[in-house]
Amino acid sequence: MSSIGRIHPELLPKDVSGDSVSREKLEEIMQQDDMVVPIDKKERDARKKREFWEQDRWKQEHKSQLDEYGKMIEKYYCGLDIEPRWCVWGSHWNGNVGVLGWIRPGEEDEFAARKLAKIISELGGDARAEKTEWNESLKGGPVYKDSAALNL
Repeated sequence: MSSIGRIHPELLPKDVSGDSVSREKLEEIMQQDDMVVPIDKKERDARKKREFWEQDRWKQEHKSQLDEYGKMIEKYYCGLDIEPRWCVWGSHWNGNVGVLGWIRPGEEDEFAARKLAKIISELGGDARAEKTEWNESLKGGPVYKDSAALNL
């Protein structure tokens, strides 16, 4: 355990740059009662269990949507080598931002892109279907090439 960890169990060395705060000053700060709320191992473990339970509950509540999402990405997502005409663009509920997936060209590609964007948005993301540079009906450039197109 680092010396910082002995001062406070949740403070990591990366949280304190070596040249910004002296060790003595850091110890002084950490000893001030109004600055530190001590968290013991039991409480940390309880928090982790609560977070895990909440994530698990969220997965259970959205099981049908997550299952449908999994099946659709397996069936419709592809690589750029296939030159997809549609993509799903936006922010994913897990934090990813940008192109979330390329849709395999076919009769249902627009439907699949819109359906996947709808599912992602319902699950807490913000996604939409966008035409790609290989889509002959695209007027103007594809939105995913413009970094300012996503205003989050």
